[in-house]
Order: sequence, then C-alpha cells, then structure tokens
Amino acid sequence: ILSIGSYISWFLINKHNKYLFKETFVKELNKKVFKSKIKDKPPTWMIEQIQEEFEPFVSNGITSKRVDETFKKIRKTFLCNEIIRYRIINNELFRYFNNDETVSLKDSSLEKAIKTILYFEPIKDIDIIISHQDGIPIGEQSEGFYITEKEEMQAPILCSAKKKDLPLVILIPDWRSISRWWCKEIKCVLKAIDKNSWESKKNYAFWRGSLTNGIRSKLCKMALQYPNHLYAKLNAKVENKDLQTQLEQEGIYCAKGWYPMEKILENKYLPLMDGVMSAAPAFQSRLLSNSLTLKQDFPGVQWFFKPLKPYVHYVPLKHDISDLIEKIEWAKKNDNLCKEISKNATDFALNNLTFEDVYLYLYLVLKKYSSLSLINSEEIKKDIKNDSNWINIQKREKLKKKLLKSSFRKVCNFATPDF
Repeated sequence: ILSIGSYISWFLINKHNKYLFKETFVKELNKKVFKSKIKDKPPTWMIEQIQEEFEPFVSNGITSKRVDETFKKIRKTFLCNEIIRYRIINNELFRYFNNDETVSLKDSSLEKAIKTILYFEPIKDIDIIISHQDGIPIGEQSEGFYITEKEEMQAPILCSAKKKDLPLVILIPDWRSISRWWCKEIKCVLKAIDKNSWESKKNYAFWRGSLTNGIRSKLCKMALQYPNHLYAKLNAKVENKDLQTQLEQEGIYCAKGWYPMEKILENKYLPLMDGVMSAAPAFQSRLLSNSLTLKQDFPGVQWFFKPLKPYVHYVPLKHDISDLIEKIEWAKKNDNLCKEISKNATDFALNNLTFEDVYLYLYLVLKKYSSLSLINSEEIKKDIKNDSNWINIQKREKLKKKLLKSSFRKVCNFATPDF
C-alpha cells in the first residue's frame, strides 16, 4: 500500500485522471517490483507455457478478420455475454457492446487489470477476445464451440481456466487474483502463517466452500463418517432454498460463512476440490498457506499449473476422492516429507504467485499477443469511429457521466460481467 507521500506524488502526476485509483489497481501494484520483474528474465515455465499456447498463431499471426470470424462463431454457436471482444488502440481500452446490450458503468476486475498494465507498460494495438467465464468449456458448451470451420480464420481466446490440452485457448490469471482480493488474501495468509508453524498445526483436514458440484457435498458427507480425520462443510448461500434446507438436514451445511484464516491454518491438511472448472483462487491460497494441499484430480487447468508437481508441491487425490482418508493417514505417517512439500509450495507461491507475479504473467500474455498482431491500426480506428457499438472504456467514470446525460444506450450501474 502506498505511503501518504507516495499517494500525493501519484495524485500530482495523475491529477488529469482523478479516478485513476478507482479505475485501476495501480495503488495496489508495487511499481518498482513489477518493473523489475519485467526487466529481469521471467521464470522459464512462464515463457515456455506462453510460447506453447500461442504456437498455432506464430506462422500466420492474428488479424482482425480472424478475430471477427472467431467471435461470430462463438456468438452463433453459444450466445454468451461473458465472452467479450476488446481492442487496445493507442494504449486505450475499447469494448464491444452488442446493439441490445446494456452498457456497464463500472469496470470488471479484468478491465481494471488491463488498464493497470497499460498505465505502466504500453501495449501495441490489438484486437482480442477474452472470456470472463470460470473456464472453457462450461455448462452446455461443447469443447469446440469457438473453433472456426476454416483453420486459417481462427483467433485465440483468453480465459482463466480450460480443460487440459484444449487448443487455441490462452490461459490468463483469474479475476480474483488480479484484484484487491488477492492482495488482501496474501497478507491474511502470511499473517496466519506467522502464528501457525508446521509443528503447531493439528493432524487434521479442514475444508469449507460453496456447492459448485457434487464432489463437494461428497467431501462433506465423508467428514461426517470420519470426524477424527476431517471437517468439511458447505457455507456459501445456496440459491435453491429447498436444497439448502436439505443440505442442513443432512448436516453438511453451516450458515456461518466467514472463517478466520488463522483458524483454518491451524490444520495441516487442506483439501482442494474442483469448482465450476478448477478451483480459483483457492489453490493459490493453499499453496501459500504452509499447510499441505490435498489436490483432487480434476480436468481443468489454470495459468500456474504447469510447473507444479505431485508429491513436490501437493499430494494428489483421485477424481472421486475415494482415497482421501488413505492419503490423510499417509500424511500422518510421513510428517517430515509433508512438511517439505508444504514448504516447497509456499516457496513456489512466494516466487511465482504474488500480486506482481500475477500481473507479470498477464503482461507477458498481452505482450506476446501484440507481437503476433497483424491488424491495420488505421482501419481499426475508422471501424471504431463508425461503429457506435465500440466504446472507449479507458476512463469509465468520464464515460459514465456522458452516458447518463444522454439516452444513447441502456446502462447499468454495475460491472458486467460482475467480476
């Protein structure tokens, strides 16, 4: 967090945009650390993964025509307002809103993150598709819903999670990890670590979370069967009241939502269960926690999975978690090894998953994308000028005042997608 003196300096430099702190995360991001990470050689795994995911586009580059065709295919196959087209022109962020789409007057976390990067490091003009979904594919989406009929007309999609080995999808950090949430979570976890050494922790597994799929309720039912091994409860609000009542009657739902991190980290073993896709950002927190992550085998992957190894950074569980109790017993018998695994995980998180590391990765993805971009900037500028569906969201508060004064578009006073 910036000191008062630094805050005043920032304000004087950026007095032309009094909403800078509201529209970006420049206050949270340590400029000196972020700049040094860009200047220094990034971790090898980051470079290799980004190169691997962009490989299909190296030969022919990325044109606006390809982005057009890919976006049309997505809208035709599976209409979804959480998959959005953006452009960066002259280092300003533009977003495409459909004719009947409500214009959001607030930035999503991802939009703030992109504008934060643009503030510190200029990005060459690009035309890009970004999914705000929890992953690709989700729900009723088929695996190839975004793939064009002609291979040469394909453009990439950026998303925070995807099914393992799914082609043409470029991983980026999830919305919580690029927001103030992760800044606060890091501080909270590090503070809890100071009060909970490995030796002081209980040989016990602890989990609380939301009902995003069946495996989580199964975990909670296992906790009722094996109370000496683990505690697990659903604690997030369930939209279906009848279902929530049923879960309460089964003894696997607890209305108490928040649970202190200090109390959570009194336990050595922290199960990680699949969510809508993967488990962002629960995995990052567990890796940092100095406790042992018991990771369920699930099909989704996130941007930082590549360098992680079983029995080096976490202990794996079967997809159906039928071996959970067995693994807890194993961990009790191999305490020194599990202590080493938890230390490896914490070291990895401190060196690869800090707020500045998250932004480094997002920056590297945008930089790589821009290096492959073959768009005609002048044509794009004309297109934006002539198509009112393209809206400059670089200064959202200024835009907000303009839109509220006119009846140009329907507006809503919240971020859409609401992340």
